[in-house]
Amino acid sequence: MISFEWIFYFITVSLVIAYDDLSHNKDASQSHTYPEKGYGAENAVDRNTATCMRTDIIGPTSPYKTVWWKVDLGGVYNIYSVNILFKNYDGFEMRQRGRFAGFSLYISNTGDRASSSLCYKDGPELPPLNFTTTCTLSGRYVIFYNERIDGVTYPARYEVASLVYTELCEVIVYGNFFYQLRCTFLITCSSTLNKTRHVNSVKQKDGFGCIECPCKMTFRKMILI
Repeated sequence: MISFEWIFYFITVSLVIAYDDLSHNKDASQSHTYPEKGYGAENAVDRNTATCMRTDIIGPTSPYKTVWWKVDLGGVYNIYSVNILFKNYDGFEMRQRGRFAGFSLYISNTGDRASSSLCYKDGPELPPLNFTTTCTLSGRYVIFYNERIDGVTYPARYEVASLVYTELCEVIVYGNFFYQLRCTFLITCSSTLNKTRHVNSVKQKDGFGCIECPCKMTFRKMILI
């Protein structure tokens, strides 16, 4: 009788990447609201571009010098990018870009801008009204912030003295970066015992955490006579 011993490895690796819309219909709030109905913070996450949030004016003619809007994603996520659709009016695109100019985006776990991480700072060029930036941070809240502080000299074409409204039609936060590493190892060898074993040996990464996932490993007795 001749024993023949051999080992065969079969490995499969697949990479899956998905970015989800994390902000759709999530809880949103803002520092102040234009004093008419229909301009609430929730309009920026309803995925209806015809409805926009609007705050009261900021600047030298207003008691408000700063403005913020934020969305609670409902949990801590791995954020990839933020897309903002600012309100446009026919014939007033440059004015609108000047109103939004100088804004900042922050990512926070608490909703407090003071303890958040800066994702993006606009300027000195005027932003497009359909704006997207990559933002590879983790957090629960995405905060839009802008200001027109008395005594500060702002870059050319920034709207300062006129009615500086903030109107966000949509804010889309993409994230939940996910990849899954799958593998199959098939090992066949001669042994004194016939047995099949399943071994959990591969990790699957979801966001920032790792969890165990099954990786099948099979042992079989192969004897040639």
